Amino acid sequence: MVNLVVKRMVQFIMANKLKVFLLLILFSISIPSKAQIIIGLLFGEALNIEKIEFGLTGGLNRSNFNGYNDSEALNNFNLGFYFHFIVKENSFISTGVLVRSNVGATGMPTYLLNDPGFDEIFKDGVLITKVNYFYVPVKIT
Repeated sequence: MVNLVVKRMVQFIMANKLKVFLLLILFSISIPSKAQIIIGLLFGEALNIEKIEFGLTGGLNRSNFNGYNDSEALNNFNLGFYFHFIVKENSFISTGVLVRSNVGATGMPTYLLNDPGFDEIFKDGVLITKVNYFYVPVKIT
């Protein structure tokens, strides 16, 4: 199983050398930004007080469906916000919401609708499935 995963990763990297190279360059030269500054400018410093920190979070999500052999992973961006509640000096509760996040898969074959007109139109199609989610993570440390 692990060998198959490694083999597929190597095949993907070899087939997409330029994309992987550009992605590595992007991550290596990216400058960390302080979302608190932007939120502070928009909403004032009232959101960030001594015991509460507020900010934006985002990233890339790559998801697929297990059990569908013909499915390929689907890339999506996610965007949300977070809150850090400081309980003690070395402990806090972190929560937030990813309000713009999708999961799903692509590349699956279409299925029959038992309507000759539609079945003829969709016979060479590709099915893309997206599921919209609100992720609400909670971390206590």
